[in-house]
Amino acid sequence: MIGAPLVFLTGIVIAGWMALVSLVFFASPPEPDSPVFWLMMQIAMMLGFLTSFPANWILVRKGVKHAM
Repeated sequence: MIGAPLVFLTGIVIAGWMALVSLVFFASPPEPDSPVFWLMMQIAMMLGFLTSFPANWILVRKGVKHAM
């Protein structure tokens, strides 16, 4: 079972990163059929994991959430 904090934080980070990619880093948003788009999505997934992992670790350690 995937915990809600993992899904929520990962989704927020992905949405925020892709908004930055579309509005700040590039003059026009990368198209979904381009390698740049998928590279940015992979970076977003890594950032999402890195930001949600500590929150999940703390919740498991305090007994709020069970380990997977």
